[in-house]
Amino acid sequence: MSDIEKDFGENENEYGPDYVTLQDEDGTEYELEVLGAVEVDGKDYMAFCDADTPDDSEALEIIIFRVEENEDGTLDYVGLEDDDELERVYAAFLDEATGDEDDE
Repeated sequence: MSDIEKDFGENENEYGPDYVTLQDEDGTEYELEVLGAVEVDGKDYMAFCDADTPDDSEALEIIIFRVEENEDGTLDYVGLEDDDELERVYAAFLDEATGDEDDE
């Protein structure tokens, strides 16, 4: 389990969902709910949804970022532009959510 999974995953179970505010290059801020974190091919990824999405919404838009740690310890959330990478990571999140991975 990656450090990012530990930081977000453990808190979610104890205290409810985690939220983060991310800012794009234009300075626009977005409040996102953390859905989970996975490690794929040695890289950390996090899945989010818009924090304003109603709980009963049938159309949940999932946003996936690769998380990269800078030398100063801050995190960058990088959008995925490679379709193959996005498919692998999305499949890993689905496996995690549906419990298809081995717990050993």
